[in-house]
Amino acid sequence: MEAGRTIWGFPKELADVDLRLGSPYKRCLLRRDGRMVVDLLIRPGIPATPAPLLGEALPVPDAYAHLDGVTRRIPWTVRARGIRWRPGGALIRLGNHPIAKELSELGLPRRALMTATAEHVSMAFEEPGRA
Repeated sequence: MEAGRTIWGFPKELADVDLRLGSPYKRCLLRRDGRMVVDLLIRPGIPATPAPLLGEALPVPDAYAHLDGVTRRIPWTVRARGIRWRPGGALIRLGNHPIAKELSELGLPRRALMTATAEHVSMAFEEPGRA
């Protein structure tokens, strides 16, 4: 969390994440301060085709962060394998935490247009520059 804030300027926060991956439906429960923020249920879809080559970086846009009045552009790469996708496929339920209220003010929960899952993901963030 400290590295994300200090090096890249990402507005990181500490929360409890409960992943339940043992059934056909994958579930993620996010809690902060003992209160539920979001409950996400995903049904993985069909394997992505063509599958990325092992070790091949996926195309991603640069990340941007704004913290303490400074906007930073952060180039990054992501590698993933075992990608599956499907139209729809997700159910989002908001909790009673203040962050959940903020999410509802942004229009969540909404019906997912598409969901994607991956067996393994790795990311590398480069040195940030001014945006």
